[in-house]
Amino acid sequence: MAKVDVGWIWDRQLAHVNMRSLQSLLKGDHILGLTNVSFARDRDCGAFIEGKIHATAHRPTTTIYSRRTLELLHMDIFGPPYYDSLRGRRYYFVIVDDYSKYTWVYFFKRMSETQQTVIEFANESQRQHNAKVLMIRSDNGTKFKN
Repeated sequence: MAKVDVGWIWDRQLAHVNMRSLQSLLKGDHILGLTNVSFARDRDCGAFIEGKIHATAHRPTTTIYSRRTLELLHMDIFGPPYYDSLRGRRYYFVIVDDYSKYTWVYFFKRMSETQQTVIEFANESQRQHNAKVLMIRSDNGTKFKN
């Protein structure tokens, strides 16, 4: 039993490397002064188990917190994907109205086109709906901030 405990101590000291790698280090004499230790995986490493635990998902809500169209807009920009679109667009900009769940999607070649699009979108939608955009929410990603 003491041999296995020493193996788990080495596992912890070497940042939870798998037991097969530790065994090959021992066989290749890469660990000086260490002999007669068994790196057997008789149980799962605690760090391995914690790494596999996922947070529970948020429960979906049917409550709408905004009272009218354009009161709260959710915006996100993402890209570039592994491949370009048909016309070479590399960035995608999504706007979702919290009240109506209506979604607008814009495609850009350069991310620098985002600012002008937001201004034009806000002006046009406020004119169409005769209402002001009160809040814009984003994921605070650096792409959107820049």
